[in-house]
Amino acid sequence: MKKLFQHKYLFYKLRFYFKHHLECFLSSFEVPIKSPLKFIYISMPIILSILMIFTFLLIYKNIENNLYNNTQEKIIIFLKKNTSDISVNKLRKIISSRDDIISVKYYTEIESLKLYAGGDGRNTIIENFDYNPLPKTMVILKKFNNISGEKIYNFLDKNSNIELYKSNKVFLKKIKYTKNIVFQLSTFFIFSLIALLFLIINSFIRSEAFKMKQEILIYNLLGARSSFIRRRYIYTSVIYLSISFLLSYIVLQYLFYLLTNSTLIILNQYSADHVFLNISFVEALFSYFSIIIITVIMTFYEINKLIKSRIS
Repeated sequence: MKKLFQHKYLFYKLRFYFKHHLECFLSSFEVPIKSPLKFIYISMPIILSILMIFTFLLIYKNIENNLYNNTQEKIIIFLKKNTSDISVNKLRKIISSRDDIISVKYYTEIESLKLYAGGDGRNTIIENFDYNPLPKTMVILKKFNNISGEKIYNFLDKNSNIELYKSNKVFLKKIKYTKNIVFQLSTFFIFSLIALLFLIINSFIRSEAFKMKQEILIYNLLGARSSFIRRRYIYTSVIYLSISFLLSYIVLQYLFYLLTNSTLIILNQYSADHVFLNISFVEALFSYFSIIIITVIMTFYEINKLIKSRIS
């Protein structure tokens, strides 16, 4: 009989425990469902902070990805008209043997014309190749390095088979400078906004706890356990942050769609290579759980502090 009573008591405790969890969970949706405008007003600073963090993260990712393809120096060599195939092969071997060279491609006069006509978006190519204005060309891709670059320029200047060569070195220097500036600014804004986000969350938790201080005092007087009192506020913080995170993510995807479509039209006109990267599912999930874990810790701390102050 005693064991049966113990089992019934344990069952009752478990039932009450899960029932209270469910009540706390459902009550957390009361403001978002019944007063969505009030919820948006309360959560707007959090939504904007998360949105701005994701925006700067996207800028950081896309600049890293798209500018990486422009960190390889391209040298276009125009060979003299009477350059023999033997001289061309010899020149290719000498250039390819260097450690900083990625690739060396050779184009005949006809291939150069076809490449120019195709790359410039033209459908018609000059049929009479006797009027071809382009010489034999070589396109070199090399690792961007100022020290090793001077050596290959000296070699190209002295080679008798080369009429002229062009390099995108100046452009790469500008790209590198721009990339460093943007990275520094993005990093600064990301960490500043993360700090601001947690300050906003902390302020939100404090204000919510302050509103319920009389309720916490009554629970204390009735002898309720601290875990019982904390439960509701933890659920409220988690639900509010979850909905705010979801809204900011939806707005981000909408803005990403609009901006990438507009930018694609411009970039396609200039035949610029580009790949736009979005926030991945893993990154979004990691960000969400990081925010929720820190929010729960902050809520736990603030409510505990309020409970202890009321007890004393």
